Amino acid sequence: MSKEVEDYRPSHNSVLFGTIQEAEQHYLGYILTLGVIKNDCLNSADEDIFYTETHRIIFNAIKEVHQEGLNINIAAVAEKLRIVQKPDKEPWVSYLTYLVHIAYPVPNLALKEIKRSAKYRKIGEDAYKIYQACKQQRDDIIDEKLNKLKEYQQIDSDDSNTLKTISAKDLINIDKPKSLWWELLYPGLISQVNSEPGVGKTTLAYNIACHGALNNPFLGVHYSKKIKTLYIDLETPTWLCKQKIESICNNRPEDFHLLNSISLKKDIEKLINTCKRGNFDLVIIDTQSRALDLEDENSNSESNRAAGLLRRLTKETSVAIMLMHHTKKADFGREVYRGRGASAISGAVDIVANLESVDAYTLKLNIAKNRASPNQSISMKKLGDDKFDFLGSDLNIEIKLIQKAIIELSAQQDSVNQKSIIKHLRGRIGEKRIIDILKQGVGKFWNKIPGRKNESLFVSIEGQYSEFEQSEFQNGKTATTNKIDFAVLKDEFN
Repeated sequence: MSKEVEDYRPSHNSVLFGTIQEAEQHYLGYILTLGVIKNDCLNSADEDIFYTETHRIIFNAIKEVHQEGLNINIAAVAEKLRIVQKPDKEPWVSYLTYLVHIAYPVPNLALKEIKRSAKYRKIGEDAYKIYQACKQQRDDIIDEKLNKLKEYQQIDSDDSNTLKTISAKDLINIDKPKSLWWELLYPGLISQVNSEPGVGKTTLAYNIACHGALNNPFLGVHYSKKIKTLYIDLETPTWLCKQKIESICNNRPEDFHLLNSISLKKDIEKLINTCKRGNFDLVIIDTQSRALDLEDENSNSESNRAAGLLRRLTKETSVAIMLMHHTKKADFGREVYRGRGASAISGAVDIVANLESVDAYTLKLNIAKNRASPNQSISMKKLGDDKFDFLGSDLNIEIKLIQKAIIELSAQQDSVNQKSIIKHLRGRIGEKRIIDILKQGVGKFWNKIPGRKNESLFVSIEGQYSEFEQSEFQNGKTATTNKIDFAVLKDEFN
């Protein structure tokens, strides 16, 4: 084929796979993974439908292996290709292994995309030949090619008026993606982190990106791999970005990239291309409101369109997205809808987490919605302006807060009961959570008595434990605490 004709054989984007080259990779990779090729796949495809020469050569080798009655695998196909030089002169085995690694088990969908692109390439080729025949006044060639174009028009004509569906059979062996970090970040999923201004969500996001770029554990949680992050920071001054990164990492990691200007509506194509070419694993958008650039933040219809752009970004690049967002001024409604503005974004994302201030030095990241795993929480302590320390499990930190409340209440009043503890911790731990923890026990000073329905306060007098006056917290009754040795009580809790 002449170079001129080749120029009229364009490569098309694939609706499902990004580019047609990627669709071909998934199709060939699936065949290599399966180990055998189905007859319908073999009969419905030939090497001419493949856009790249490399894939045409591989498909021919697969057919030869099949025709010889052998199982199709990397070794068998590589043996057939041993005497053939790869167009880019790279080893065949490494590329075949790559195909197996990336393949999605949806061969029928991939084959449809490949054939669709091949049809348009042939139309372009014959249209060019008609153009040349018109210049030469060759009516015979013009008629022949026009008839050919009519045939192309009939190919898959029924499909043009139908929606593309995925058979449940093709979903076999599609596993849940492996978490990048904790239960917050997954490839191809969108997470939203909500908090009040000034709590520390930007610092938390910087820590996640910094430690991921170094592949160092953060808050006691290991990353599944080294994470390359594109941090879209529309609020932090550049000098402060540099200061934060150096403070957290003690250097400036190569895999931490910053972007300080974007409008998702205008720049979605550029962002998709940037993520593809940069091979980013994570995109952090800080803040959601400024990046989405909504005219009306409370409009569900406008928010739904923005959510569609975010979903397109994940589908075409497989990046994890973390949106940093402000909470509403009034704290009401379900935890999943605490983010400011319309509820459409929170409804559309896969994971919603709320970052809450427990006290001046303690933060709690609580997942309110998670499509990938059960909801969880993690607590941390601020270390200066830019770092955090893991405080252990949520249960431990809540127990410590309840123990502290018992000490404070015992020093302030003559009696302590369940109601007074709930009132003392209002806004920090939920009432039901406090009751559940007290039932489990918070140390020797408050334990469940076997055979009794209610909890009792235990005190320490000269190091000896006793149930003080054997009083129970029942129907509002209290246990007096005026003889407690507070120093011993505090040491025991600590």
